[in-house]
Amino acid sequence: MGETIEANPSADELFKVVIDILEKDVPVDVPDPSIEPVGDKKLSDLLDLWDVERKALGKLLEAIAPEDMDKAIASHAVTGPLEPLRTLELAIAHFDTHHRQICKLREEYKTVKTA
Repeated sequence: MGETIEANPSADELFKVVIDILEKDVPVDVPDPSIEPVGDKKLSDLLDLWDVERKALGKLLEAIAPEDMDKAIASHAVTGPLEPLRTLELAIAHFDTHHRQICKLREEYKTVKTA
């Protein structure tokens, strides 16, 4: 597993800000330009990728032992290292954000298709 994470008050605040941004759909620059979407994927491909990521996260979380709860298992460009609970919280907020985006795109597609 990862390194033990020491308490970091500024990281706590950054984490809260990132979650708030995701939950409120606040537009922000992508923290890593290599993950910037370019719009070249079909919705069905995005849904497949989403399912792969969801399953990978599940496997990662299933492998965590109680003694790993304070160790880094992931990292975020803004918040830095994340222990299991924060990793899960961030993943849920991130997936929820993309789910809302997908639902919005589907509704827009239906509107365009029926117009």
